[in-house]
Amino acid sequence: MPYFPIFTDIKDKTVLIAGGGRMAARKLKSLAAFKPCVVLCAPEISGETEGTIKKLKAQGLEIRLIKRPFEENDLKGVFICIAATDDRQVNARISGLCGKKGIPVNVVDDPGLCSFNFPALVLRGELTVGISTAGLSPTAAGGTRRLIDGMLPDNIGDIVSYMGSIREKVFELTKGREGLRSTIFSGLYELCMEKDRGLSEEEFRTFIEDRLKEV
Repeated sequence: MPYFPIFTDIKDKTVLIAGGGRMAARKLKSLAAFKPCVVLCAPEISGETEGTIKKLKAQGLEIRLIKRPFEENDLKGVFICIAATDDRQVNARISGLCGKKGIPVNVVDDPGLCSFNFPALVLRGELTVGISTAGLSPTAAGGTRRLIDGMLPDNIGDIVSYMGSIREKVFELTKGREGLRSTIFSGLYELCMEKDRGLSEEEFRTFIEDRLKEV
């Protein structure tokens, strides 16, 4: 059965990663763009993970290390949890505790113990595309990600940001004509995609005035 996608803000929220190996490093890389406060708990940290931590800290990601095995108290105040240890019993215990505490949990390489899965991600500024195969085939998710990534223009993130910047202006200029808003937003987006950029103020005003004259 397919999974329902939910996008949530994790900026400055605590994400616990239990484990210090290759999978922990991969999850850190996936999380970095969303700026959570990461707590990584593991008795041993691999060289790859240490290098990833050093790099991401230099980029401003908050990461706190706890060099010991996972303990139940580590879940206090946690927004989401990732069980990435090399011990399936420990991962299962973490999953069970998270279930009791209502904490979303991802257990690496064990979809049956997950309450959420990491999607394959395409990131362009504020635009995020997530691809899920309900845990059935990470390979298919990755291949689809590369396909979508190649289809999107490089500056689609800038266009999305521009669309956000004009949102309030469009609402103000269409007061009393709310039925036009969807059409106007669609037309503005299409024009931006055609020009491969955001619009100048003159282009924006001309577009709005022309559309309002049509009805």
